[in-house]
This record gives sequence, C-alpha cells and structure tokens, in this order.
Amino acid sequence: MKNLHQRETALQNLQAQMRDFEMSVEPLQDWLNETEEAVQESSSRLHDLTAKKQELHRLQVQYIGLFFMYYTLFLILIY
Repeated sequence: MKNLHQRETALQNLQAQMRDFEMSVEPLQDWLNETEEAVQESSSRLHDLTAKKQELHRLQVQYIGLFFMYYTLFLILIY
C-alpha cells in the first residue's frame, strides 16, 4: 500500500511539473508562431539569392536561441 501511495505521489508531482512546463512554454510557442508567420511573409518578398541567404542566417540564429531557451527550461524542470 505504501508503494502505491509513493507512486501516486510521484505521478502527481510529474503532472504538476508538466503543467508548469506547459505554462512556461506558452510564450515561446507564441514567439515561434510569430516567427513562422514572419518567415512566410519574408519569403514572398525576397527575390534575390543574397537577401534570401541573409534572411536564412537571421532565422537560423533565432532558431538556435529558441532551442537553448527550451533546453534551459527543460533542465530547470527536471532538476
């Protein structure tokens, strides 16, 4: 019985951590959606290869930043 109670408590803790994680990720998800929209808009107005390469580089830098934000959040939540 004690083992079952410990497992239930552990599950409840994990559920609480998941809720916290989902709430903390919401602003990042909004940013990602805005970035996706910006990419779609910019791709339609970039006609030369140099401009497209510059835009790609800018977006890659943003993506790397987003990745590290998610990774940091993940590490915070698991410890």
